[in-house]
Amino acid sequence: MKLGAIEAGGTKFVVCIGNEKGEVLERESFPTEAPEKTMENVFKFFDGKEIEALGVGSFGPIDPDLTVQLMVILQQHLNQDGIIITLWVL
Repeated sequence: MKLGAIEAGGTKFVVCIGNEKGEVLERESFPTEAPEKTMENVFKFFDGKEIEALGVGSFGPIDPDLTVQLMVILQQHLNQDGIIITLWVL
């Protein structure tokens, strides 16, 4: 099983492909820029990788009010395999 991961930081993004054994198969890092450029880099990395799941880690709270349930869709993208990739945060 191929799994994708994103570490979304304020100065850099780290993206990788791994497996259920915890082995890293591929990894890339790039500077955090304007959202459009940063997400373009994320989509370029994952296109054609045939991952089965994607996890996103981000520093800091999304909303400090813990009583609010928040879902933010960052962006949707149709990859070259015809799969809609949705990046979202709960």
